[in-house]
Formats: sequence, C-alpha cells, structure tokens
Amino acid sequence: IFTVKDNKTSSFCFHSLQNMHSIAVVIVPILFRIVVSQNSPFVKIPQGDLKGKYFITRNGRTISGFLGIPYAEAPIGELRFKNPKSANGWEGVRKADVHGNVCPQNNLLIPHLRNITIGNEDCLYLDVYTPAINNNAYLPVMVFIHGGGFFSGSSSDVNPDYFLDRDIVLVAMNYRLGALGNTVNLHN
Repeated sequence: IFTVKDNKTSSFCFHSLQNMHSIAVVIVPILFRIVVSQNSPFVKIPQGDLKGKYFITRNGRTISGFLGIPYAEAPIGELRFKNPKSANGWEGVRKADVHGNVCPQNNLLIPHLRNITIGNEDCLYLDVYTPAINNNAYLPVMVFIHGGGFFSGSSSDVNPDYFLDRDIVLVAMNYRLGALGNTVNLHN
C-alpha cells in the first residue's frame, strides 16, 4: 500500500487512492485478529467489532468475508465534494455480511436502463476476504479496484471463489464515481 504525499495532485487516479491510509487502518487488524466461530467469523478492529460470514470457494475451501466495512465518512452534505475523511468507529458488533451501497451510477451496458440511476452517495465501503488460517500468518494482500471508467462498478464486481483457493487476502472497495468523484480535484 502506498500513499500520495502531494494532496494537490490533479490526477483522479491518485486522488482515488489518497484514502489508502484509511483503508489500511481497517484491513491490517482484520488480517491478524480473526476469531472463528461455528456460525460466523468475528474480528476486532480499532473502529469496532465485525461479524462477517463464511463463503465456500470453488474448490471447497471455507473463507471468511467481512463486507460493507466503512473506510471513510459518508461523502454527503458538507463532505460531498471534499476529500474523504476516515470513518468513525461504531459501538457494539457491526454486521459485515452484505456489500455496502454502490456509488451512484447509470447502467451503461443495458440500453433501456441507461437513464436510471442506481446507488447511494453513502458508498465508501470495502470488502475483505481471508482464508481461515493461523492468525499470526502474514499473507499477501490483493487489492481489487473495480473498472468501469470511473462511471460504474462496485466492490461486488469481484468474486472471491477463485482467488481464495490460495493463501491471500482479497480487498475490494467502492469509490466515488462520475461527477461526485471527479469534481473533488477542482478544489485542488
């Protein structure tokens, strides 16, 4: 994981990755503190506790998934056209068994749906998938940033079924799309 030292960069690609520090704060504790139970995986991170769900890969391996983890405050209201701010914590156990909201977008692939906008501006969430192995193991981390030309896509575009047959951690994230994502650089 890298950080961008120049916050005034005009490149949207780099701007989208400026909040990687916030993402790392969420991911790293998950890698080391998973507590496995029969019903669902559980992890303690600095923001609070997460209760995920199990998945089965194509080869029958059981993996843990923690979905819909906020990595930034909702970019709404005064934060709408600002750089993302790190997510606040939560009280109690947060259910992390469904994907977070997709960011507002139009379906560009299906002609009769092109004028229909789906999604929610409260969409800065990530998903983390990890094999159930020794909690002290250091594993490579694969970060999936969905395609879609900065106009469509979400963290749910990736399927962990193939990747997690290997000992890796898979992280997928949503990021602001279209005008809600690209106009942030106008302030720099």
